[in-house]
Amino acid sequence: MVDVDSRDKAESVLRNQLDAVFADPLFPVEDPFDLIPLLPDGKDTVFEVGDVCIPARDLGVKYSKYQEFPYDTSEELIDDIIVGVKEEGDLYHSTDDYEYSETIQL
Repeated sequence: MVDVDSRDKAESVLRNQLDAVFADPLFPVEDPFDLIPLLPDGKDTVFEVGDVCIPARDLGVKYSKYQEFPYDTSEELIDDIIVGVKEEGDLYHSTDDYEYSETIQL
């Protein structure tokens, strides 16, 4: 079981990675396809937190039911993505220390 501090740290790491990608003056965005140009490797971009890998394409497929486009700010989008990842139980798979990884293809 992952303790609360590890969960908070994992969420913070993922939020920082999403912010690094989506903190762009492109906002507002009307639909998910507007986000693809912001992804360093397009739909093949992968976000990593500890041993958890979240492919960017899951943002538009698996977690889409948690998103309500259009978005006026990246913060609103990131909040909804985090909710989706947490609700689907995809953020907390290990008790490893969560560190920002340069291998996330940003």
